[in-house]
Amino acid sequence: MIKFVPILKLKDLSVGKKKKVEISGEEILVCNIGGEIYAVSDRCGHMGVSLSRGEIFDSQVECPLHGSIFDLKTGKLISDQPREMIFKKMKKDFEDLLKDFGIPPVKIKPLKTYPVEIRKGKIHVGIERFLKSSGIPPVKIKPIETYPVEIKKGRIYVGVERPNGKSKNK
Repeated sequence: MIKFVPILKLKDLSVGKKKKVEISGEEILVCNIGGEIYAVSDRCGHMGVSLSRGEIFDSQVECPLHGSIFDLKTGKLISDQPREMIFKKMKKDFEDLLKDFGIPPVKIKPLKTYPVEIRKGKIHVGIERFLKSSGIPPVKIKPIETYPVEIKKGRIYVGVERPNGKSKNK
């Protein structure tokens, strides 16, 4: 279940600007791109760096550490290649260092996206509602199938009901 939480006034996030907020322990980057508001995880899907320190251009955000570029609308990785040459050199050096230590390259994950609504001039971000009593996210429980069980001469037999009411042992 999604709960929409008010985070700030729309007028406080002008076009081309971004703001980092925290809701229920989740760090979220909220951006105004051409008058549209988008919300994604604030942590880079590569090394967990805060994207609020990254550069916003078009509808994308660039990681300030490795230069990975993500789409703010979908959270998908656009490019793992930085735009600036200095980042390209740093990234190559870092990847070479990992290789020297026998560490495989870190896979870049897409960013989590959050639904956004504007209500009465305020930006609301949708988060998954947690159980109030425990702080644990709700678990989806599927119904389980049950089978008749018989114990004969120390053996357990699990069967399926037949249409005539008798069980067929598995």
